Amino acid sequence: MCGLSLANSTQPAPCHGKDTGVTLKSFQTRLILICVLPLVILAAYLSFDRVRSLQDQRAQEAANLVRNYAASLDRLLNARIAALQMLAASSSLTDAHRLGEFYQESQAFLKNFGSHVLLADLSSHMILNTRLPYGAPLPDLPRVKGHSSVAAVLATGKPAVGDTFMGPINKAPLVSLAVPVKRNGRISRLLLSIMETRQFQERLDEFSLPAGFAITLLDGTGAVIARRLPPGGTSDPNLDGYSGRIVIKSAVAPWSVQLAVHRDTYRLPLYTASAALAAALLGATLISVLVGMLAGRELAGSVASLTEPAASPSLRPPIAEIETVRRVLVKATTARAEEEAIRRASDERYRSLVESAPAAIFIHRDDRIEYANPAAIRLFGGDDAGEVVGRSPYAFVHPAYHDVMAERIGTLLHGGSTTLTEMRIIQAGGGERIVEVIGTTCGDDQLGTAIQVMMCDITERKRAEEDRARLESRLRQI
Repeated sequence: MCGLSLANSTQPAPCHGKDTGVTLKSFQTRLILICVLPLVILAAYLSFDRVRSLQDQRAQEAANLVRNYAASLDRLLNARIAALQMLAASSSLTDAHRLGEFYQESQAFLKNFGSHVLLADLSSHMILNTRLPYGAPLPDLPRVKGHSSVAAVLATGKPAVGDTFMGPINKAPLVSLAVPVKRNGRISRLLLSIMETRQFQERLDEFSLPAGFAITLLDGTGAVIARRLPPGGTSDPNLDGYSGRIVIKSAVAPWSVQLAVHRDTYRLPLYTASAALAAALLGATLISVLVGMLAGRELAGSVASLTEPAASPSLRPPIAEIETVRRVLVKATTARAEEEAIRRASDERYRSLVESAPAAIFIHRDDRIEYANPAAIRLFGGDDAGEVVGRSPYAFVHPAYHDVMAERIGTLLHGGSTTLTEMRIIQAGGGERIVEVIGTTCGDDQLGTAIQVMMCDITERKRAEEDRARLESRLRQI
């Protein structure tokens, strides 16, 4: 205060018109800003890292979705190929007089799988087609512009899946699955299963797809087999407006599954998160500065009133929210449940086909029969499965063929393949039958490799052949 004098002073104290230091309020404000600045920088970095994490998460979710669909597609194709191979091993297939029987077996395939069966010779001429009545005139197989399943089978001798083509009979886009019909180790005919592309579209329409996602099934030429777009999605084949495309190749077919995410769907969560974080950051900064200013004012008032008995109020700095708790729709459980349902349905169709098959089919592992279909139980002379399941397969094979059987089992267990051969079996009642046998491995898990065997009873055919041979011999003697 100007004019304040010391008690023993004879001169007045000097007065200054201006203060030389900063005010306590300004100092407190600067201090708060310096303290907040590192937090602002850290928050900005965390915001950037959060946005990048969201991008990675969206990409991972999209990749998992397309992998799940590609895996379910491969299981669907493998199940049909396996059933088609079973059908190709039918004894009525190569006998021209029994093609009517094979046509009925093919109708069972159609009933179980919903796709027609074609039989063609090596020159690609149709012999049989379940789409038309048996005996109806049939054209040649159509030529496929891209990957041809028929050409692939003839070149490799293995099952193959082809690209789309226009059906010559129903004039609809189709795809074909082909397996070779082998006899004596050589391809004699071709067996095909024809599926309409609408079947893949119907299956794709049942697939759970998040909003803003578009999934497309393409053949080897890039032609669309099936596509599912979000509601109101573009019909542009190039999917303009979509980004973040993920492509997974099928392990069974020359096809690929493509997933595209609309730019708005892909960017909107990122922009929303960025905006929310920026708003929270700005709010926290403003609140911190405001609290600093209020604290400085309060502190200045408290210092100015040190002589007053009033107590200073307790101030607690506000805590700015970093971000809103994110919400993530966990799709993995739903996708897994759908995948399991598809697998169960496929297994049930395959079991139904095996149970109703006229050929004897049984599975054995480690010298023990684990499963036998009704035809196998009847062939072995049993009344129920308990008389067959649990026994050694050697118990039903004539001892003269035990070495042959052991050699074929060893070949299969070491990754090889076997061809159709003849054996004699011994029924439960002691009777003998002559059968054609072929086997293949059907599983490799912790229990060991299992072998699936199919037998066709040819006893009557062999007897007829012997009777004919004897009759021809007598006629030649006459």
